[in-house]
Amino acid sequence: HDNGDLFLGSTSGISVFNPKALTKIEAPPEIILTELRIFNEPVTSRSENSPLTQSISDTKSITLNYEQRVFSVGFSALSYRSSHHNQYAYKLEGFDKEWVHSGNRHIASYTNISPGKYRLLIKAANAGGAWNEQGISLDIQILPPLWRTWWAYAIYTAVFLGLLIGFYRYKTKRVELIKEREVNAKLIKLDKMKDSFLA
Repeated sequence: HDNGDLFLGSTSGISVFNPKALTKIEAPPEIILTELRIFNEPVTSRSENSPLTQSISDTKSITLNYEQRVFSVGFSALSYRSSHHNQYAYKLEGFDKEWVHSGNRHIASYTNISPGKYRLLIKAANAGGAWNEQGISLDIQILPPLWRTWWAYAIYTAVFLGLLIGFYRYKTKRVELIKEREVNAKLIKLDKMKDSFLA
């Protein structure tokens, strides 16, 4: 028909259907984490020195050591209709000041992040442009190197105090030795004067 109506016949009779009358309703997509890479090497819970104890998709937080601070996190929107048009944005709280809009690239990469606690926030939109603003998050803690841990600082303090006490004792002993020498010198001088007087 001229107005776009389609007539469909069935055993129940004729149905009239106009595609233009359909409203497009698409809910924002769910998002999942898909992979963790350290120095661009995929990491699973079975990898050596892995921060994962289970699948990355079930992980809410990870702890990385100082040598693992070059990492990437992959993610995906569960929207399969024209999935190549899905859009992504992410932000590492404590590091990124603004959201990073990565288009349809679904991986966040970071290098040489300082020790501390961070939260990676991820949101996505389907091909229709419906954004999941709530998104998902992953808590990330990066541990300091051994020489920057609290007990390392405790050792540094103890060594410094030990050196300070040792220097103080050395100075005190030196002053005592100098005084002792001066007293001995005076006693010798008095003995000599006494001997010469008696002679």
